[in-house]
Amino acid sequence: FLQQQQRSEPQYNKTGIWGNVFCQAMKIGLASYHFGATEEDGAYISYENPATGMWPPLDNGQAIPSRVPFRHISFDAESRTFRGHICWMDDFGTSWSGMARWEYEMIFDSQYTCITGGQVMSFHVHNANDDEGQELSRYGEALTYCNAKLYDVFQNEAATRRREQNHHNDMEDESDFYRETSTQLRRNLQSEGASVRTIALVHRILTAAQDPQGDNPIDYNL
Repeated sequence: FLQQQQRSEPQYNKTGIWGNVFCQAMKIGLASYHFGATEEDGAYISYENPATGMWPPLDNGQAIPSRVPFRHISFDAESRTFRGHICWMDDFGTSWSGMARWEYEMIFDSQYTCITGGQVMSFHVHNANDDEGQELSRYGEALTYCNAKLYDVFQNEAATRRREQNHHNDMEDESDFYRETSTQLRRNLQSEGASVRTIALVHRILTAAQDPQGDNPIDYNL
């Protein structure tokens, strides 16, 4: 999966993480998370976007690999929690900014539109074998991730609503539908633990998707 998958438009699976892509800063390839069709296919982080050039190279001077696999992965469907390790030292023989390993915990909302919680723990080269690392980043704070297919999902929902209105000669103002959708989205995400920053990110995409002639704000890096 890591080597075979070609760059292509992301897909959306609302029943689980498998088959989905989650990105930050609306850029695929800027440390985006790519999940295979099944757990057996695994998952990886993509550093394929040119914007990663702002980050330093690995500690041996080599460029950041374009794709880095998650190791020791698990997914609890009931709690919607993914866990996995990024093993810089084991997989690449070097550290990154002094870090030998990252351990991830990601908690997703019930529709798999975003990551609502969890954290990344870092293990320095000098304590790589310790049981406890140091918190590197927390989701909803330094890290805000959404499903990379979200714009298309919201746009399709808006288009379906417009077709239904036309079919029933329903003259309901589209702004009323948007306000209802926006309010419900905020409530759902808030009830599932999403932070203000994460909700704002998802809402920004919802707003952009209301324009049928608008452009997708998410860079697929194709």
